[in-house]
Amino acid sequence: MSHSVLVWLFLCWMYSLALAATPYEQLLARIAHARSITCTAIADEGETIRIVATRQGKFRLESNEQQIVCNGEVVWNYRPATKTVTIAPVSQQALNDLFRLADKIAADYRATNATSSMVVLRPSNRGAMYGIEQLELRFRGNRLHTVTITRANGTKRWRIRALEFDRSTSDSTFVFVPPAGVEVIDMR
Repeated sequence: MSHSVLVWLFLCWMYSLALAATPYEQLLARIAHARSITCTAIADEGETIRIVATRQGKFRLESNEQQIVCNGEVVWNYRPATKTVTIAPVSQQALNDLFRLADKIAADYRATNATSSMVVLRPSNRGAMYGIEQLELRFRGNRLHTVTITRANGTKRWRIRALEFDRSTSDSTFVFVPPAGVEVIDMR
């Protein structure tokens, strides 16, 4: 058998494995190789959350209640209801934990009740991270459609409106300027 035929057979085999991967496995692979992730999700009760995170430790989280922005060195936590912004240095561990959350969940949670359109994740022997007793991920085709988080105090379902990988983002996205009239608590 010629070398080119072997290469072609190997590529066909790899392609068939990629097609056989579940949407959950495909999602984990995309996250593992992404340089950045952008996500918009809406809770059943109407709360909207937007997240942008990069491998360089920069992130921006915006919800109805707060904005948390990190440029890789400093974190701004702004709460409009209390008109306060807290500024603090960020630890490298916190940066690693944020972007690698999917890896940690995949390692610390076991998949149960998995189908081609849904997977339920429950904590392994290490216990629940952030109090999450169960995660249910539902897919439409290969696209993540909903995430349901169950904790001791209740269940919250998020509809994923947008999920993008490696989207170009300006550095200004990761800078926060406190609005006039807010109390600034600088803990640097």
